[in-house]
Amino acid sequence: MAKAARRAGESKQKFPRLAALRARQGGGIIVWDAFPNDQNIGHYPLSPSGACAGGWPKRAFDLVLAIGFLILLFPLLLLIASAVRLTSPGPALFAQERGGYRGKTFRILKFRTMRSHLAEAHVKQASHRDPRVTRVGAFLRKTSLDELPQLMNVVRGEMSLVGPRPHAVRHDYVFAAHDSRYWQRFSARPGITGLAQTRGARGEILNVADLNRRVDLDLDYVETCSLWGDIELLVSTLRLLFGDKNAY
Repeated sequence: MAKAARRAGESKQKFPRLAALRARQGGGIIVWDAFPNDQNIGHYPLSPSGACAGGWPKRAFDLVLAIGFLILLFPLLLLIASAVRLTSPGPALFAQERGGYRGKTFRILKFRTMRSHLAEAHVKQASHRDPRVTRVGAFLRKTSLDELPQLMNVVRGEMSLVGPRPHAVRHDYVFAAHDSRYWQRFSARPGITGLAQTRGARGEILNVADLNRRVDLDLDYVETCSLWGDIELLVSTLRLLFGDKNAY
């Protein structure tokens, strides 16, 4: 009880508006046509810089591990790229605009897991047994191996190894329309993995309750992040690679 009260107090100090924004909006559906046209999408609200966003220890940690993983996994990266190219028409990599640190957008990299012409037709969340997903893509998504190219995003400083997962730009605006705390997530660099993913909050967001829980966990990370905490989350992620039922 005392710990919870202390965390609530710390939360108010770090984000004065956060306590007022904690009210739930129920378990209703997500209204995906909230921003039907590109003209509705403007500049992201400027999020404050967070303690876990840009300190040199976290950045050095990210760089050393990301470069090390790229070197160590280079043969695997080539094998996956070849499998993607040989089993379906289209490029090996898929790039998509995502919201990043302090609202600056960037192009996230992934191994392509969907049929190229369907994946590019419109921005839509991947769903269970999604017909757009290829056979190789289904395996890559289940094991999260499709995320490995994001190590390059980490090297370029657009992402961190650990942080709130970035969503498509259009989805950011839809989600923010349903949970006004959403923009606080951009106080940290987006991550390849995060607290929400290790707590089972990954995959398709089906309703407002799903979104609220995802934002809860993302803000918990933003408020309490530490280098040791990042190490623990990376270890937890490795344990989940082949057994996460929400990965599809």
